[in-house]
Amino acid sequence: MEIVDLLTTLQPKQVDNARRKRVGCSGDGGYVIMDHQNLSDTVLYSYGIEDNDSFDQHFHKLYGSHVHQYDFTISPPPSRPGFSFTQEGISHEKTDNCDTLHSHINKNGDNDKHIFLKMDVEGAEWLTFLHMPEDTLQQCDQIALEMHDLSGLGVNTMYPTVTLEEKVAVLKKITNYFHCWNVHANNYASMFIVDGYKIPDVMEMTFVNKALHPGGEPANEIFPTNHDQACHARMQDHKLDFWPFYSGKELIAPKKPFWQQKTARLKRSLSTRKWKYLRNRHK
Repeated sequence: MEIVDLLTTLQPKQVDNARRKRVGCSGDGGYVIMDHQNLSDTVLYSYGIEDNDSFDQHFHKLYGSHVHQYDFTISPPPSRPGFSFTQEGISHEKTDNCDTLHSHINKNGDNDKHIFLKMDVEGAEWLTFLHMPEDTLQQCDQIALEMHDLSGLGVNTMYPTVTLEEKVAVLKKITNYFHCWNVHANNYASMFIVDGYKIPDVMEMTFVNKALHPGGEPANEIFPTNHDQACHARMQDHKLDFWPFYSGKELIAPKKPFWQQKTARLKRSLSTRKWKYLRNRHK
């Protein structure tokens, strides 16, 4: 298994008559989603809140959807109409402080509902999706997902590193039912060169259900689009003008000299401090 197998699954696709809309705050915490009238019929399942639920609030305001919020790392917020909060996280199995998406849907009586899934769970997404039943996955209309440790170096994740084979299996599973539609690299995290390919270590991804929205041709945009915003406003956003995110000529990045790699890491030392701080919060 090679890194190219992983990257191939991340190639953005066109979706017929799709309209982009940014939901949530400027910077980290907002996502670009596909604006569609059927979103008023969905229920939002939001995993990973911390101190920023601007996406959930904006989504509820736009579409009137009920919002189920989950996070085991914070205290319950004040109750609000249209919102429910559970001090629990998401995982591939039942634990003391986590449960599965399938179980949460059953507990909420949403088995016949359309789901919008938003997830930022610091690396727990890999095993969650790897073991998720396919009928539960297909119940989602869209997925706004932050994916961590794409490089496999174990830098930007709070969970044990999963194998490259497992990551490829997860992304193939998702893209079997969903178009990879919008991609945005989180500029709190670095770009790495793996086997000669440039890869962002943390990415915000939006997946759109193929059964509801036809399409599938390679996207012709260069990401980020004008709907995306840098997660760290004082740092330049990562431009994804290379394969697989750009549908033009395949570009393989040359390996940089050691001193250039070291300089790049120093410039992004804030990223390392951020993840260390978050790791300590989870301990």
